[in-house]
Order: sequence, then C-alpha cells, then structure tokens
Amino acid sequence: MKPIYINGRFLSQKLTGVQRYGQEILSALDRLLGSLDLSAGATEWILVVPEGLKITLDLHHIRILPIGHSNGHLWEQTVFAHTSRDGIALSLCNSGPLFHPRALSVIHDAVI
Repeated sequence: MKPIYINGRFLSQKLTGVQRYGQEILSALDRLLGSLDLSAGATEWILVVPEGLKITLDLHHIRILPIGHSNGHLWEQTVFAHTSRDGIALSLCNSGPLFHPRALSVIHDAVI
C-alpha cells in the first residue's frame, strides 16, 4: 500500500479554526490508527513538517518527518510535493501541492 503523507505546513501558521480542525483530525486519526488491527501490509501515515517546527501534538501512530527549512507555499509546492511523490498527499487546511498526481485537499469555507 502507498504511504499517506500529511501536509503539516498548517502547524507553522497562526491557530485559527482551520488549523484547529487540522490538529483535531490528526489527533483523532492517530487514536483511530491505534485502535485498529494494523497487521502486515498496513499503510504508513507520515506527517511531513518543516524542519525546526516545534510539534506539540502527542502522536503515537503517525510518524513525524521534519524536512526542509522554509514553511510557506514554496515549501508545500516543492519539499512536501517531492517528499510525498511515492504515495498519497493529504492536505487538511485549504492548500496542497498543485502537480501531485495523488493529492487530496480539504477546502474550508468555500463559496460557490
């Protein structure tokens, strides 16, 4: 199974409702992964964050991968996109890599 890479750029942003949503989803997902029988062949979940970012979330089943030194859109479009190229890219807070072939993004407050 392909690994799932979670875009952790939102953790470098000021805490608003969108970032709170991302944190709560990560925590709930981590708890869910802990309650499942994940035998051989299970998908690996990886939170990719900019290097030097202090992570206050208590994650036990989602691996944290600090990589790259910037933390803005450029990091997301280059470092995160390149790191997640062999799996699925999951972005919980509005933006994600544009040219990733397997990317999912949660869009908040969309107006049609």
